[in-house]
Amino acid sequence: MTGPAVRMVLFDGACGFCAWSVATLDRCVGTHGFTFVPYQLVPGRMLAAIGVTRRECASAVHVWDGETNRLYRGADAINYVVGRTRVGRNAVAILERFGPIVMLERKIYALVASRRSALSRVLGTAKYAPIADGESTSG
Repeated sequence: MTGPAVRMVLFDGACGFCAWSVATLDRCVGTHGFTFVPYQLVPGRMLAAIGVTRRECASAVHVWDGETNRLYRGADAINYVVGRTRVGRNAVAILERFGPIVMLERKIYALVASRRSALSRVLGTAKYAPIADGESTSG
């Protein structure tokens, strides 16, 4: 991991709902400074270096902050991204002060994540998946 620090959002590139969600997030709150990458296209050695496995990436969105070398998962990852935008900074700061709200966010995230394939079909977002299911980079 050499070079400039990066904030990388690892999402399921075979999931249309996931791809649509990150594109919508970027469009709505302007997530400048983040790089959105389907985890399937990241070499395994790079995932290992930042402390995450493909299996973990398959179950939830992850955000790696190369400046602090911290990894965020699921609802916490979304809060991290939104909290670093001009639009979401104050809202996330307020939400994170209330533990029950964060716990509820995590439960809702887990519920949505476990049903994302069905959501892709129902919402018609399957077409947004940038890679074919099963495609990955070895290493």
